[in-house]
Amino acid sequence: MPRWSAPCKGNGTRAQALACPLDVRREAVPQQPGLRRLPPVALERDDASLERAAGAERALEVAQQQVAHPRLLRLDPLALEQGDLLAAPPRALVAQVHLAQLPPRLGLRLGRGGLARRQAAGVESVERVVHARIVAQAALPGERRTLVLATRPRFGIRRSMQLRRPDLIPMDGDLAALGEVVRLLTEAGGRPLVVGGSVRDALMGKVPKDLDIEVFGLEPRAIEAALRRSFAVVSVGAAFGVLKVKGHPIDVSLPRRENRTGAGHRDFAVEGDPSMSVPEAATRRDFTVNALLWDPRTGEVLDPWGGLADLAARRLRHVSEKFAEDPLRVLRAMQFLARFSEDRDAGAWKVEPATLALCASLGPGALSAERVYDEWCKLLLRGRVPSVGLKFLRECGWTRHFPELHAVIGVAQDPVWHPEGDVWEHTLLCLDAFARERVGDEREDLVVGWAVLLHDLGKAATSKVEADGRIHAYGHEQAGEPLARAFLERLTQHKEVLESVLPLVRWHGAPYELFKARAGDGGVRRLAAKAGRIDRLIRVDDADRKGRGAFFTEPSPQGIWLKEVADRLHIAASAPRRLALGRHLIAMGHRPAPWFSEALDAAYEAQLDGAFADDAGANAWLADWVARRPRA
Repeated sequence: MPRWSAPCKGNGTRAQALACPLDVRREAVPQQPGLRRLPPVALERDDASLERAAGAERALEVAQQQVAHPRLLRLDPLALEQGDLLAAPPRALVAQVHLAQLPPRLGLRLGRGGLARRQAAGVESVERVVHARIVAQAALPGERRTLVLATRPRFGIRRSMQLRRPDLIPMDGDLAALGEVVRLLTEAGGRPLVVGGSVRDALMGKVPKDLDIEVFGLEPRAIEAALRRSFAVVSVGAAFGVLKVKGHPIDVSLPRRENRTGAGHRDFAVEGDPSMSVPEAATRRDFTVNALLWDPRTGEVLDPWGGLADLAARRLRHVSEKFAEDPLRVLRAMQFLARFSEDRDAGAWKVEPATLALCASLGPGALSAERVYDEWCKLLLRGRVPSVGLKFLRECGWTRHFPELHAVIGVAQDPVWHPEGDVWEHTLLCLDAFARERVGDEREDLVVGWAVLLHDLGKAATSKVEADGRIHAYGHEQAGEPLARAFLERLTQHKEVLESVLPLVRWHGAPYELFKARAGDGGVRRLAAKAGRIDRLIRVDDADRKGRGAFFTEPSPQGIWLKEVADRLHIAASAPRRLALGRHLIAMGHRPAPWFSEALDAAYEAQLDGAFADDAGANAWLADWVARRPRA
């Protein structure tokens, strides 16, 4: 019979009555004689709490009956569905939940206490201490087991959750060096723990691309000496002991404290301290899901701030008030929500209310444009559901720091053409459509993503209700180009980004107009010359169409037509190359002169109209133009 011990705080007989270890018995009705020593507390049914806990899911009706002890609540959810939540009344002291082959996302909520979810088979044990202690063991196939939950609301108990996952991060492939790094550091007397986003990602079923390791109990020189027995290392943070293992995606450092000393993002006093406790070391993290640690020697996941419960609940919650020292964390929340969410509804991540309020109280301050730009890029390149991140940005009031984007909130659109709602909602749906169809080329996806985000900024200045009652935004493409430029230039001076994105914003409506007019090859060539890349413009148009709501899921018809024409003309991935050049005029015996520009521009227009398609044709056309040119 398995037994676990967990840290118990408090003193006196009441604490002892709830002392660990608690037993988990695979029995139909477990007997817990020790629990009889609990002081009498009235057990109340709380249907309102149950409904709140269930959220959008159905309010689960559960039978409550007294068993084994007058203050014991037993729930028997043998017919639970995925996503259901069970709520115990806030004043319940003990709840025993009878479980059998539970769905993987069962949730258990204890009043103001924590939330635990059974993630999958293979979980050996879970403990969390807030106002409640939870001790669990995953059921083997076909077995019945009982989850014992004991709450102690009168004791200030530190949050703690423990999970054992020896195979959490496979030590093979690109991460094969992890085992050797751990061995070297352990033999030197240290305790190496994998920390941060790599642990979070692994728990979410993703293979980490790189690893951060914090070494407790070992001085920097000893860490470096241990690693150099097998690896070449590079020091990138001598002040607080950060070492990169050359040739491997592994950084090794000391646990450290960070304290703000000024307004800039580099104005932090950083102090490495190998003697720090795990909870203290984790306080510098932004969110609890990023404050998880994994011990590769034992497989234990250390959870000093309740990150496992928040991960299971799909919730971002700040670790401490130090969160406010770096306002960039608001934008990190934006892109995390976009990356972690599976959809806009049940699969969407949320921000804990206190964290949302804290974000709303912050402003950008002295954030550098580069750091802000990087977070937006992560939203566009890695966000599965960008709309979730942007909805948060609006909820916490941060859209006002991006005024061109903020201006489209509430701008009405014609309901016949845009049944989805205002320009803001349309933009969110467009971004989600774009994210579903990224091509995996970061350069291409970034350009198209920016264009999709900014394509309708001009509607805030051009939308109006016409005499017929319809809403139109004539000229919004042209009006939107300077607004998109202003948005981008505050964040970046990357010339290539500006030159690639802005033409897509300016001409994003052209595919439909050309399709409607059944334009000829010349019109398509001209569009390619203006927009730069027809293939990118087609992607923007497709997202624009799919951003009109659930009924618009098929590829854009104008996009299909435009791609066929562009492929036939070999101009999908580039503007038509100018065939007539100044060197051709010089070869004809002419000296460079101001009229060269006039001749070459006229030649390019003729080329776009299909007058010639090769160098020989360009030479012949130029010779004819020169012969007909009026002489001064």
